[in-house]
Amino acid sequence: MKVTCKWCKKVFYCSEECMEHDSEYHEEICFGLDNVREWNAICKPKKDARMGMTGIRNITNSCYLSSSLQCLSHTVGLTNYFIQGNFADELNLTNPLGTQGKLAIGFAKLIRQLWLEDKDSVAPFQLKSIIAKFKNQFNN
Repeated sequence: MKVTCKWCKKVFYCSEECMEHDSEYHEEICFGLDNVREWNAICKPKKDARMGMTGIRNITNSCYLSSSLQCLSHTVGLTNYFIQGNFADELNLTNPLGTQGKLAIGFAKLIRQLWLEDKDSVAPFQLKSIIAKFKNQFNN
């Protein structure tokens, strides 16, 4: 059974698990700036989406991260800003002190999972790995 990337619809995987493992490498293609600007057309809420009622699973010692993300997720203006893709125009991809937009894109992806997909809970592995890549104290 082939599985298509749920974001860009351009890449095929052998399974959901395979897609999740490849997401870090595929992100550059899938979440390029052009795709971010087109998110409104790509990501419509599913008919039975949980609309913010999705939980965030703790991964190892991340209860503070999970609770912070839930608080940010329920800040209406911020969530709308990321769901609608408005943040893409304000990304600073060249700041040597920043994350080249990766943190914002990772957060937007998580917000879309929380608000537009039909899942009971989401584990923020990808966002945590982005944070750890730029701040070593969050590694492991």
